[in-house]
Amino acid sequence: MVDHAERAGHVRVAPQMMQAMSIKRSREVSRRSTSDHDGAYSGKKAPVHKYNWETDVAARAAEPSFVYAAAHRYAKDARIVHKVFGQGIVTRVDGSKIEVLFQAGTKMLAQTPSGTEPPAAPAGSTTAAT
Repeated sequence: MVDHAERAGHVRVAPQMMQAMSIKRSREVSRRSTSDHDGAYSGKKAPVHKYNWETDVAARAAEPSFVYAAAHRYAKDARIVHKVFGQGIVTRVDGSKIEVLFQAGTKMLAQTPSGTEPPAAPAGSTTAAT
């Protein structure tokens, strides 16, 4: 009598053969040393930077920043000056939106991904000129 597996065209493998295949496969994997690993994928996520307004914005007030306008594009970690919220830092870029950390908290602002580079804010500016 022919069982279902044979009717469907599946090949039966002897239990001894399955064990040998498993051992061979595990040996192949275990032969690779950690020094052979290229580091492209380690299985671990990079640590996520926790932004803090005091350390990431206020303490770096002398560093150059950009005047915010929705017509421009911004990169992560760019320092900006907003006419209402003041100084901030771009914490995330997601297409046409950016997340910016201000002293008042995190705000989602618009940007134009295909826009131009934003103009630099005047030195020592804490709010954008209107």
